[in-house]
Amino acid sequence: MSQILGIGVDVVEVQRITKSVGRYGDRFLRKVFTRAEKEYCFRKARPFEHLAARFAAKEAVMKALGTGWIARTSFREVEVVRAEGAAPTIVLSRRMRELLPSGPIRFWLSISHTEHYAVAQAMITREDDGDHALL
Repeated sequence: MSQILGIGVDVVEVQRITKSVGRYGDRFLRKVFTRAEKEYCFRKARPFEHLAARFAAKEAVMKALGTGWIARTSFREVEVVRAEGAAPTIVLSRRMRELLPSGPIRFWLSISHTEHYAVAQAMITREDDGDHALL
């Protein structure tokens, strides 16, 4: 049995990310995305949709944590990873993991995007059965 610890959702206009990259270039990309996230997105035919989806996922995770973007945190401390053929999931920095209660924790993540919008929903659960925990 799982206990829900937090849920977050976020919607991002793809054009917002496109404009930010156009205006700030690599400085924006380095501030928000990890190297692996950038490599993944720029291998795609429509990289800005994928960047927007990851941005929305990071925001959704922070909402699920119940903290918002607290002082001294970085967007890069929440990384969206996706193994080939697997659903996307979250990897947190050590500092961000300290915001979680102790015990087996699992992140659930759903992201989707179109030409104009990206949406993400994140849920954090405490797992009674440690075999299913990811953190």
